[in-house]
Amino acid sequence: MKPLLDDRRLGLLVLGMIVVVVAAVAVGLFTATDDGRPAGTPSAAQLAALREGCRQWQEEEDPLPEGQAWCAGMETWLTGRMHGGGMQASRMWGDPGRLRATCRQWVAEQPSGAGNGAWRCDRMVDWMVARMGAWSGHGTWHEWMGDGSMMGGRW
Repeated sequence: MKPLLDDRRLGLLVLGMIVVVVAAVAVGLFTATDDGRPAGTPSAAQLAALREGCRQWQEEEDPLPEGQAWCAGMETWLTGRMHGGGMQASRMWGDPGRLRATCRQWVAEQPSGAGNGAWRCDRMVDWMVARMGAWSGHGTWHEWMGDGSMMGGRW
């Protein structure tokens, strides 16, 4: 009686199964955020909150028209990085330090003079930290990023 699968076919079948498992694990790793949540879950809502925070900061601290353009330019860049650049929200604004660094990166990538310096990044982030509830609806950065209604938490 001839076996259903000879050694060569059995080896190819096992190899194929291994490739499928490795691919599934790789997809899972590349589509999860730092804390294991699916990538992109809160991004749109968080970006809207950042827009509101920048707008409130700009109205209070930097009311010139160039301040309005600065906030709009940063939002456009952040959106492009999320959708076209493969960056995850948690890596761009997961804590105040990350937002400050991301903002400074955006300023550095602007044509000369267009970013108007990193001082705006520092002032905006400091303002946002001091007034979390006003623009995010949460008491702390951690609540806004991980425990709030955007992430399916208890609020």
